[in-house]
Amino acid sequence: MPKEETIELRKVRNTMGELTDLPEDNPRASLSSRIRALLLRVTGIPQLAHLYGTLELDKTITLAAGENNCQAIFSDGSYLYAGLNTAPAKVVKIDLSNFTVVSTLTLAVGENNCQAIFSDGSYLYAGLNTAPAKVVKIDLSNFTAVSTLTLAVGENNCQAIFSDGSYLYAGLNTAPAKVVKIDLSNFTVVSTLTLAVGEDTCYALFSDGSYLYAGLNTAPAKVVKIDLSNFTVVSTLTLAVGEDTCYALFSDGSYLYAGLNTAPAKVVKIDLSNFTAVSTLTLAVGEDTCYALFSDGSYLYAGLNTAPAKIIRRYIMPTNATLRDRKIDRINERLVEQSIPLSMYGVVTTYTDITHFKCSNLSRFGNDFFKNWYVYVVRDSAGAGAAPQGEDAKKISDYTSSDGTFEHTAFTVDLAVDDEVLILHEAIGSIIINTEIIDNIFDLVNAILTLTGTGGTITTTGALQSLYINNAPAGVFQPRKLLIDFSNHVAGDVMIIRTYYRLNAAGALIKQDEEPIVDVQDPAIITIDLEDNRFGYEVTIHKTVGANLTYDWEVIYKI
Repeated sequence: MPKEETIELRKVRNTMGELTDLPEDNPRASLSSRIRALLLRVTGIPQLAHLYGTLELDKTITLAAGENNCQAIFSDGSYLYAGLNTAPAKVVKIDLSNFTVVSTLTLAVGENNCQAIFSDGSYLYAGLNTAPAKVVKIDLSNFTAVSTLTLAVGENNCQAIFSDGSYLYAGLNTAPAKVVKIDLSNFTVVSTLTLAVGEDTCYALFSDGSYLYAGLNTAPAKVVKIDLSNFTVVSTLTLAVGEDTCYALFSDGSYLYAGLNTAPAKVVKIDLSNFTAVSTLTLAVGEDTCYALFSDGSYLYAGLNTAPAKIIRRYIMPTNATLRDRKIDRINERLVEQSIPLSMYGVVTTYTDITHFKCSNLSRFGNDFFKNWYVYVVRDSAGAGAAPQGEDAKKISDYTSSDGTFEHTAFTVDLAVDDEVLILHEAIGSIIINTEIIDNIFDLVNAILTLTGTGGTITTTGALQSLYINNAPAGVFQPRKLLIDFSNHVAGDVMIIRTYYRLNAAGALIKQDEEPIVDVQDPAIITIDLEDNRFGYEVTIHKTVGANLTYDWEVIYKI
């Protein structure tokens, strides 16, 4: 009788030759959802394929007549706010769920030319290009202006604002440039920092919680690094010749991106670990003068100086991507090979017969876009595994873009409303059409490690806190994921997550990684990958900016 053995499957190699972990992002996920994730990984599906929703296309919205020259944009996750260079100034509220205008707020007479906006979650602050400069406080609950702060004589033309949760920083169009620190608790000025001679006109501000970065109107452009602990300049980075006038700054936590006033526009990528420029992206002809940048983790928004104003949305990463997946440099590295997804996930909304069904979330791709692709039913809506779940993938012969109707080779029975399907590119359809492969995948999933978990709730104190520690594991300890719910995180909040590992029994815990979590998080759950270890590890949190809040957490590990 053959010896019985158990094989522990930890990694698979996809068709691009990459070795990747089995999907364990949600150990409590249903078997079918984990199979979906595994299918997408082993077939080399690019990260631009949505697993759990609609793959939305790039969009541009043109505002109404008289709503000209978008100089500033900011998002709270649900709405995008656009500041316009009009007299009086206007702020436009845009619903991100359908990318349409909800309302427009016109400020008071004399409150002209909105050059900068920022939100702390409750209020939106608009910086105005007046002399002296003004900052208008807008209540987001009813989208009305509640107060206006006028700066001192000589502190003119607010071009940029940013908040760390306690203070608002206003960058001014002066020579040299000035940065004004405003206490949000009473909306009054605390102090003013004047930069060095030749460091003129602060057009952009951004903070990572420890430092404030100021983008200047110089040729070449300069970015000044300011220590927030004492409100003094640490260093100044001068960009290359031809990289002039920094109008916008945004950071993903590892890199700072500087939008420049060039034609075409340029975006410079700056490594925050050593404060050096690492690369420059030049946009297409006609994409000139980037006045504003903002990202919500899924899309990058750019405000252009046109009349009427245009706001361009560019797809970055699916909203269910992990924290590491969201880094913008991953897009640059794999842009070409990810330009067309090889698989898309849909939910059946209506059906006609065994050869026709409709997925509303897969509409508007262009007639015949999916012709010669394949459809595979991965889950019966009732969860009972009823046909056509598990049947061979069927070739698609026609697709109607307007409503997402698919025509295909016949299944044995009709699909049902809420059945879940994968639409597979013809290049990989041949891999999936044999149900034996699906059976093998079931076997592989059943071999995945048995997992358990622990968790709780922690309230931050402003000091470094231990979130989870296994100080002396009995043998090799195999953690998988640590998940933290950042639903309570608001604009301006900064949390530092650090992981430590001990490499020998008598040694100390040594820092292995550090992740800053800044502002509102969407999705709210952040996933930290953990490594196997013999002598212990620890995960700590440190709320450096913002009010102390409670956070739910959970760690998953092998038993």
